[in-house]
Parts: sequence; C-alpha cells; structure tokens
Amino acid sequence: MLFFWSLTGVMLLAALLVVLKVLLFPVRKQEITVNAGLSVYRARFNELEQDIRNGNISAENADTARKEMEVSLLNESGHGTIPAKTHAGNNPMVTDRITAIIIAVSLPVFAILLYLFLGQPELLDKPSRPARDTMADSMPAEHPTTDKEHPSIDKMVSKLAERLKQQPDDAEGWWTLASSYMSMDRFSDAEAAFAQLYKMTGDEPRVLLRYADAMIMANDGRFSGKPAELIDKALALEPENTTGLWLAGMAAREKGDYKAAIDSWHKLLPKLENDPQAQQEVVQLINSVLQQADGTVEMPTALPAQTAEQEKTEPEQPMAASSSITVNVTLAPELVALSRPDDTLFVFAKAIQGPPMPVAIVRKKVSDLPLEVTLDDTTAIMPTNKLSGHDSVNVGARISKSGNAIAQSGDLQSDSITAKPGSNDTIMLVINTQVP
Repeated sequence: MLFFWSLTGVMLLAALLVVLKVLLFPVRKQEITVNAGLSVYRARFNELEQDIRNGNISAENADTARKEMEVSLLNESGHGTIPAKTHAGNNPMVTDRITAIIIAVSLPVFAILLYLFLGQPELLDKPSRPARDTMADSMPAEHPTTDKEHPSIDKMVSKLAERLKQQPDDAEGWWTLASSYMSMDRFSDAEAAFAQLYKMTGDEPRVLLRYADAMIMANDGRFSGKPAELIDKALALEPENTTGLWLAGMAAREKGDYKAAIDSWHKLLPKLENDPQAQQEVVQLINSVLQQADGTVEMPTALPAQTAEQEKTEPEQPMAASSSITVNVTLAPELVALSRPDDTLFVFAKAIQGPPMPVAIVRKKVSDLPLEVTLDDTTAIMPTNKLSGHDSVNVGARISKSGNAIAQSGDLQSDSITAKPGSNDTIMLVINTQVP
C-alpha cells in the first residue's frame, strides 16, 4: 500500500508542476506587444531624424510627426499614462498566483476523493491472488466455480460411482473407480469395486492381482484365504508376472513356507535388473526370511531355470573354468571368542564398480571354518550379472550375527582382496576385524 500511495504522490506532483509552471511563469502578451511597438517606433524615429538631416522635412512637420508617433505608440501599448499604483485585483501576476494555489490544493484532493469514490481501496490491504480467483469473485453468485467447474476428487469419484450404478457394464469405469479408492485408502470400497470388475472380466491376471491387493489391504495385510487363491490363479496364467511373484513371496512368508517365499523372490530378482533399488529390497526380504528360517532353508545359488522356449533356442553351454575363484577363509584366533558355531558365514564377490549387491555368494556357518569355497556363475544371485562377466571383483568374507547379508554393527569381517575370475591363485581371507 505504501508503494501505491508513493506512486500516486509522484504522479500528482508531476501534473502540478506542468500546470503551475504555466500559471507562475507565463509569457506576457502585453510585454511582447509593447516591445514590438518600441522597435517600430525606434525605426520610424530614426527615419524621421534622417529626413530632418537631409532637409526632406521641415522642423514643424517633423515635430508634428514625432507627436503622432508617440500617440500611436501609447495607443498600441494600451496605456495612455503609467498609473502610480496597481491594485491587486487588476494585477495579472497576483491573479495567477491565487489560481495556482487553488489548483495546487484542489487537484490532489479531488483526485484522492475520486479514487475513493470510484476505485477499490480495500484491495490494497489484501494479499494478491491469482487472476482466476479475482475473476471467480467477480462472477455472479449463481455461477460458482469452486464446486461446479473445479470439483474435488471425492466428488469426482462419487459422481463416477453414481454413473456406474446406471451403467454397471462399464469395465473401464470400474477399474478407474477401484484404483481411485485404492489411492484414497478406501480399501473396503476398492475391494467391492474390484469384485464387481472381476465378475465382468473373469480370471484376468491384472484384475486378479489388484483384487487380491485390495482384499489384503482391507484385511489388515493378511494374505491367507481368498487373496492367496487369487495370487495363485494369476501366476498360473502368467508365471513371470512381477507383481504376482512379489505377492506370492509375501503370502508364503506369512504362511511360514520360507522356501517358497525365497524361490518366488529369487525368480523375481532378474526381472528387476533395471531397478537396483527394488532389487535391493528383494535381497533384504530374502535375507530376512533366511534369518527367520534360522538355518532350516539354504540360500538358493543356482540360476533360475530357463523357460521351455529358451531351452529350445539356446543350447546349454558348459560353464568355463576360467570364470571361477577359489577362496580360503580362516578366523583370526583373537576373534574366536566373539563368534558362535551357528553364526552365519558369507563368502562373496562384489563388482568393483556398481551396486553393492554381491555378484556371487556362498552361505556357510562358523562351524565350517576353516574352509575353501569356489565362487563361480552357479553361485550368482542374478543370472544377468554373472561372475564371468567381470574382469576383476572384490572378494571378502563376513560372519553375520543376525544372518543378514548386509553388514551390521558387531559383525566380523575380512579385508577385501581384488581377484580375477579364472586365476589359478587361491585367495586367502582372514576374518580379523569387527564392524563398529
């Protein structure tokens, strides 16, 4: 608001300067006329003097001509005589000054009153808003924009639900409604909508899995019962479905079937090669299940089986002996007291550059120490990231108190040694440090 009134004052001052300059410093017409008359008089007087010197005019006629010029000059100037005193009422300078004062006072007052009457000064105290809000305020009350032109998500979903009551055969509409309910955490409504969609589509994998997901969320995350049946149906129709494999692993873990859970997630890993973060989450799930299994389930090391189509088109190739690394692992005597025979031992190879997930890994127990293991393509976690595909890797060993492949405080580990797959040298690892 301060800026507005400052700008207004500057503009009024500029207007006053233009007007007052004309009133206070006028160019007098009278002065111009008198000055012009004097110039003509001087020229005629000089001519008269020249005629007298040349004898062209008598002294009597010259005196008469001189008087006539004086009378003519007085008549043109409008003053027969110079008054001894000038009254204020007849003084143009005084009049102009009075006029200037009146304008200087009345112009700003009139401008401000006009703005207060025709303008909107109350807007100066309000924060600026987008143009569309101002336009909305100026529209008639019978055409509101908030509800009719920009309805909320809730109202849009409610409107869709009402429409589907009239048009229940709209499969796309039911999919949209159910998905909207899921995003709004209205899981029971989503389950009902997917149930309606399932009646229309039958055993379609995408619908089966979304229906199962909604049912799981509506039942506090429980997979048992119908959700598990729907997941199994979807995988029977589409065995490589990533969502189905993920949910199947979760359902198996809830049921206590740790081997089935690990098998599902191990099959899922190579399908997530373009999403390292998702891969890491799956690896953590596998490690979590291995810990829960407490040694009753071994970590799978073989590559996932090829599909029948791949087996037909890709002849099996024997693994090259040059891709393996032989590792000898021992535990430093000073750390024997910090470990237990049933603690988990991981021997692994990691890429020198890339994700932290091991390229190859073998799982053993402390009771197996000292030991010698071979890391090769059969011990790879992912078939798309084999040991044979690396020129060099970092090899290490770690004793995990929790059974988790990710290092944690209190774990015992060796230094990493760089090795070349296929080298005839045996890598000697000594577990001699504790993770802080």
